[in-house]
Amino acid sequence: MRTRHTLTAVTAAILLALTGCSSEPDAPASRPTASTTAPLTDQQAQECTDEVYAHITAHNGLGLDEQRPAACEGMSDDEYADTLLAVTERVNATAREDLQDQIDEAAEQDQ
Repeated sequence: MRTRHTLTAVTAAILLALTGCSSEPDAPASRPTASTTAPLTDQQAQECTDEVYAHITAHNGLGLDEQRPAACEGMSDDEYADTLLAVTERVNATAREDLQDQIDEAAEQDQ
């Protein structure tokens, strides 16, 4: 149960980091939008995803402002943010499935 709470807290922190807070939602971006990095191969993207997943499931926080895993160094900020979001969604889905399994088991034991 403690693991789920920790996982939920980590996930919430990542999602908050990804959404950001701004009092001026229409303010122009401070960074250029054009990517200057070379496109990643599918293998490089998968390696980054695997490293991010390993960090998050080990309860190590990862955010946009923290040092990226080595496999993610060649990614643009947008690609890295998309990777963080995709992995977070995957971790959340897994946690929801595990929770539902526990609820179903508890309901079966009560009958």
